[in-house]
Amino acid sequence: AVGGAVAPREGRLRGALCAGVAPAGPVEVEAWAGLPPGAQVLAESGLRPADAGAAEGFYMRTLASPSLDVHGLGCGEPAAVKTNIPGEAVATLSLRLAPGQDAPAMAGVLDSLLRDALPEGAEMTIEDLGVALPAALDPGHPVLVAAAEGIERATGWHAAPVRLGGTLPVVAVLAAKGIPTVLSGFGLPDDGIHGPDEHLRVECLETGTLAAMEILRALGSLGGHSA
Repeated sequence: AVGGAVAPREGRLRGALCAGVAPAGPVEVEAWAGLPPGAQVLAESGLRPADAGAAEGFYMRTLASPSLDVHGLGCGEPAAVKTNIPGEAVATLSLRLAPGQDAPAMAGVLDSLLRDALPEGAEMTIEDLGVALPAALDPGHPVLVAAAEGIERATGWHAAPVRLGGTLPVVAVLAAKGIPTVLSGFGLPDDGIHGPDEHLRVECLETGTLAAMEILRALGSLGGHSA
């Protein structure tokens, strides 16, 4: 019952958890067309579409919409051969916000949805593990354009301006002060980021170094037109 209160329906969270979302701009949406098709990404990751629109709406869902992730579940002793019935369960989850959303307000909404779905007679304790603000940067800003051009010169690859569904609180601080911020990476889907055997190919490290050099050259050429 509690899980159902926040579970997505046809790829979207409940409306209350989507409040304030700033839609992706035309430059971002256009960039999605140059990325691998959603169906291909799902297949290569060994994933099955959650619903009929999962492949077609892959980038809208993963790059421009909030999401709720359950990172861990615990209840009883599954490996033990005994018939005691557990009376307590724990879960760790996070709500990934999209630009435009109010982080403290969304944390309150999430807590309320969970508490309202609590079965009669059950008790719940919610531990706040932290709140980070979302942020959005203009891909047409001279600094971001110059950085993208530098990356392309260094690698021969066109840099697609897409949002990142990660937790980087410092970016929101910089964006709030009007400081353009360049985020780039040269990892691959099988790097296992934040998981077992996390790694980075040596050639990606070299590529990133060359790109960083060209980014700095590109930013240096802007002179006083950097902000």
